[in-house]
Amino acid sequence: MDAKAPAILREPGLAALLSLIPGLGHLWIGQSLRKSFLFLGISFVLFLTVVFGSMPSLAWMCLFSFHSWVVLDAYQAAGAGLGWTRPRGRAAVWASLIVSMLLGPLYLQASRSVTTLSLDTDAFAPLLRRDDRLLVRPQSEYRRGDIVFSSHYGGVERVVALAGDKVAVRDGRLYVNGEAAAGDLAPMNDSVLPLVEGAELPVPDGRYCVFFPSRSRYLSGDRLLSYYLIPADRLSGRVVLRYYPSWRSF
Repeated sequence: MDAKAPAILREPGLAALLSLIPGLGHLWIGQSLRKSFLFLGISFVLFLTVVFGSMPSLAWMCLFSFHSWVVLDAYQAAGAGLGWTRPRGRAAVWASLIVSMLLGPLYLQASRSVTTLSLDTDAFAPLLRRDDRLLVRPQSEYRRGDIVFSSHYGGVERVVALAGDKVAVRDGRLYVNGEAAAGDLAPMNDSVLPLVEGAELPVPDGRYCVFFPSRSRYLSGDRLLSYYLIPADRLSGRVVLRYYPSWRSF
């Protein structure tokens, strides 16, 4: 950059801040457009890996590491334009740690705010189908009919009843507070229904009645039905969006 340019245009801190959008900081300090677009493109590809890949946690780590390097490089490149010496050894380590500490909370919040997953069942067809890509957002409370995901139980299902409701199974149908639940709100498969026929239980405080594939063949009646009354903290969040292969919000 021209040494006569205003100091604000040569400020390394500003270059680092602009690099929150990868490549923008480098473009600001006068580096090539090709390099800036390369950084932005790599970041975008890594973000797509987060959204569509099978290992989003690893993809988040790769994106965070690359983004941290881009921010640090923009800072150092701007400093070099002012005649600074690039940090080496311990100084370089400290600089990397500082950048990681600044970006870390942003990435931690982003990874906790939303979860992506690929549906592995057709239980919700035609509303949702196998291999649909879903966005899950954590919530403190849920409503009847919400499609939820539980990382503990490893499945996507609907909330059938809330704390204080009474659930029962009679004649092969699910009843909530004495009223038959709509078929799409009670995704119980044919192998489970006979086992819970006649069962009737209240939903305790702090729990939701959420149906998901049963992992036990040795429970029946009230004991099996109680298996579906799960603690609220076992729900990872509500499905709010299908973004592939078509876009639909919930």
